[in-house]
Amino acid sequence: MDPYQILGVSRNDSSETIRAAYRKLVKKYHPDINSSPDAAQMTALINQAYDLITSNHWSLNHNQQTPTYSQQTATPEYATPEDPTEVYKRNYKARKFREAKAKKEARIRFEKSIYKLGWLSSFPSALFALIVILDFFLPPNVRYDMPIAGYEKIVRGTSTESFIRTASYYVEVPREMYQIYSLRAGEEPIFIEVTPILQSLKQVGIKHEEYSKAWNAPASPYAHFFFAMPYIILVISMIYIVKNEYSANRYPFCLLHLFIAFILLMKIVYS
Repeated sequence: MDPYQILGVSRNDSSETIRAAYRKLVKKYHPDINSSPDAAQMTALINQAYDLITSNHWSLNHNQQTPTYSQQTATPEYATPEDPTEVYKRNYKARKFREAKAKKEARIRFEKSIYKLGWLSSFPSALFALIVILDFFLPPNVRYDMPIAGYEKIVRGTSTESFIRTASYYVEVPREMYQIYSLRAGEEPIFIEVTPILQSLKQVGIKHEEYSKAWNAPASPYAHFFFAMPYIILVISMIYIVKNEYSANRYPFCLLHLFIAFILLMKIVYS
């Protein structure tokens, strides 16, 4: 094969042009940069072609004839020594490329292991969310207890929180209920609704022959934005159960359902 074709130059090109084409191809196919299995062989072929073109015999006769390139007669040695600075720069770039590639591969392996953990945890998270949702819709257990004491404390400036203590419970109640209790203290018991499975506080109220009213317990895990948590956990868990393959876009959220489930569990335990 014509060595000029190997380097992608013509016979009329200057020595500088041929050398620039040679260096460009060597950098492209160097085994430290190019992971192709043919990179080493291609680099040797480029070196041999450049050596043949720059030899005195070829320089004197390449315009008179087009000899056939032979790997057996070509020498793999460089005809012109390379600049040590260029060699250092090339090796430095190759080393940095390998280091960056190794770091990227290590990061992806780590992210895949975390993603797998998120995928595995999505099954118990989905089950926990279903139990919480089912527990809310099942008929609650109603317990009656006589109030023993009650008090209010000031929080966040002028806001207040009201509490009532019975023989079995110490619960936060709405201010309206606390005021009614103060007026009817000792006259009738209060009732407390708890869920049948998790025994979570649901509602509190007063039930009397002349007056009956129920309020959502402020500390209930089903109050405020906590009510949406089991549904969010269930949706996220189902997404990761179905999408079990690693994805860089889904990776940042792979443990989100676990984090929300932990917050909800703490709310249920301490409510």
